Amino acid sequence: MGFGGLLHLKKHKLKMQLLEDLMMRFNVTTSQLSVHGNRLTLSVNDVVTILGLHAGGMNVETQLGEDDEVRVKFNLGTGQIKCSRLKTDLLNDLTVGEEFRGKFLLYLMCRILRPSTAVHVPNNYLKILANVNVVGNLNWAKFVYDGLLEGIKDYKKKSDGASRDQHVTGCVLLLEIFYLEHVNMHNLTRHSSSLPRIRHWDDKSISKIVSKVSSLGGVDSIQVNINIFVK
Repeated sequence: MGFGGLLHLKKHKLKMQLLEDLMMRFNVTTSQLSVHGNRLTLSVNDVVTILGLHAGGMNVETQLGEDDEVRVKFNLGTGQIKCSRLKTDLLNDLTVGEEFRGKFLLYLMCRILRPSTAVHVPNNYLKILANVNVVGNLNWAKFVYDGLLEGIKDYKKKSDGASRDQHVTGCVLLLEIFYLEHVNMHNLTRHSSSLPRIRHWDDKSISKIVSKVSSLGGVDSIQVNINIFVK
């Protein structure tokens, strides 16, 4: 289906304080992140190198819409579909058939590729399952990129800082790894050039850098060296 790169994703807890700092310093108009006295430009290509997703081809949005036939074909019921239910179904299904792949795609979309604060799968995601043969050729990198920028834009509109973390949407995992990939801290930096880049980051390695950055004064500190160009 074209999501093999995500199999390298290691379990870790998102560093929400870091992410809040990064989102407040991200300009959605220029797609630039201002940290440590530098400006880093995020692009669709970064989604490819970090998450290993396909870029090019038709936009994902061209395949979206509601579809009652899909509900029947993939055993999705008639009401709203909870993301938690998809997870349960996937864990209980020992056969990787068409139904499994369809539910897996929906789960990826609502929990990793473009997560939101909603507990249900958006109804307009269903139609994409009507033609699973084209899924791997869609521009998933742009789908994730656009979703992140939209999420950051919405987040920055919130005036109450205490409740902002309840409104984080989009693939902020991408923003977190994008930042970490540019931090240069000698023995703490990931030096391997193999892709996708998420294969090199786990909770331990992320926590070490986040802790070090914090001790040096946070994301505005010029004591932290930044690699402007990262392959």
